[in-house]
Amino acid sequence: MSLNKETSMLKIVVASTSPHKTNAVHRALVQLGYFSLDVFGVKAASGVNEQPVGFEEIALGAENRLIAVEQDHPDAIIVSIENGLDRQGRDFAVIHVRGPHSGSVITQSHRIQMPREVIETAKDRNLHTTTAGQVLAEQTDCKSDR
Repeated sequence: MSLNKETSMLKIVVASTSPHKTNAVHRALVQLGYFSLDVFGVKAASGVNEQPVGFEEIALGAENRLIAVEQDHPDAIIVSIENGLDRQGRDFAVIHVRGPHSGSVITQSHRIQMPREVIETAKDRNLHTTTAGQVLAEQTDCKSDR
């Protein structure tokens, strides 16, 4: 994509209303030298469990969010970030980015081991509605953005 980083407005739609995700996308683009940005989040359903487990389910959630958003924003760059757990209980994100004319990229974050008792509590509550991150936030008195 040929773009003057200082004068052309870059429209980025994040397939989430999470301020953690929208702020992370904005910070990354500023670090790349893009200063004229319109970054905003849009609510998008993942179509997977609240706590997806395994790369396939997490990637499917990211893809579903991206597809839901791109229909209403065909000329924007869409960023979809879906967090989940791998089979060893490590939290990670799948990031799917699609440009209007430049194809798409799928990558993933580093993996962070979640405490076993946090995962077990999330499972006991039902992974369809509860994430390990929500349980960890409760246990550490940390505010969640959900």
